[in-house]
Amino acid sequence: MIPENITNADGVIVVPLCETGGEHDVAVEFARTEELKDRKNWIVAVPEPLSNLSSLVQEVQRWEWVIANTEELNGDRFGREEASRQLQAAKAQLERRLQSQIGFKQFGERTSLAWFHQGELLEIKDGRHLLSELSRICDETYTEAPHIANELVNRRNLSSAAAAARMRLVTRMFMESKFACLGMNPDKKPPEMSMYLSVLHKTGIHQGHDGKWRIDEPDPRRDNKCRVLPTLRKIRAIVRGRPDGRVKISDLFDELRKPPFGVRDGLIPLLLTTFAIAAA
Repeated sequence: MIPENITNADGVIVVPLCETGGEHDVAVEFARTEELKDRKNWIVAVPEPLSNLSSLVQEVQRWEWVIANTEELNGDRFGREEASRQLQAAKAQLERRLQSQIGFKQFGERTSLAWFHQGELLEIKDGRHLLSELSRICDETYTEAPHIANELVNRRNLSSAAAAARMRLVTRMFMESKFACLGMNPDKKPPEMSMYLSVLHKTGIHQGHDGKWRIDEPDPRRDNKCRVLPTLRKIRAIVRGRPDGRVKISDLFDELRKPPFGVRDGLIPLLLTTFAIAAA
């Protein structure tokens, strides 16, 4: 049984290391299993057997042993430097061979990996084609993801300065929602103003009508570009699904991270605040 959640990343690339041809066949069989067909954001990359790397690994181990166990090198500076050079050269050769077989650095070169997605073989021509396929898979996996163009808040982990700005914005959402720009001076550009413009103003969450302002779910006709409504509706469904019990914030985060939403941790508190105010 493959664990459901092994990472908070948007997707998973599994590279089973195969030493022999038999292990390679087992890896291909694993990549075609029914269980993986339900993992839209998983890709399996099966390399050729790595048995030909054993001599390169042994060469690295030999020089590591020489440096660690040859006492004569302690008094021989030139010998010690030569042993270090040989070790680095062996490591570099091993690294080059690994990259040629299982690495992702050669984006302009043809890859030797066999790529599988949902049990089907992907015809990956080179690294650029791989990036294109990853983008397509993410688009198909996170069909309800919000489109927020703000690098400060649309992240998994916020900087301390961005987190402080988000907290100030949340406070203004609760205390100053009846004012334009949440009471901020539009001529000044603190980081919370950037978050406000991209998350609350552009989406239509902070709405002004006849000089009166409020926070509410955006009009569906205006939400077609930013797409925050699916997430707000998901929050509402989760909360209404437990009318007699409390909903843990951690549970909400877990649900909103999953497909088809894939909401970033930095953005979730602002959308939760929006729901709390709109539903009050």
